[in-house]
Amino acid sequence: MNPTLRVSLVAGCIACLVAQAVAHSANAAPPVQLARDGRPQAVLVAGNVAEPVAELEKYLQRIVGRPFPQGQGRQSGAAVYVGLAADFPW
Repeated sequence: MNPTLRVSLVAGCIACLVAQAVAHSANAAPPVQLARDGRPQAVLVAGNVAEPVAELEKYLQRIVGRPFPQGQGRQSGAAVYVGLAADFPW
């Protein structure tokens, strides 16, 4: 293979990878702070099955020292949605 062609192909592949990484980071969701200073900062929302939220809440309460609030439906603030994507159609 021609060395110039090889360099061009490698440079093209690197450019594609960089473009993909930049596009992915631009679409990434912002971080969510679950707790601060021993206080929950997010609501736990269950999908069609409530047991996973109860299990998660049990561990978060052990870590933070306080129970986490649980909600239903779409939340306006920070929330952890536990379930399948189909459980949260919005």
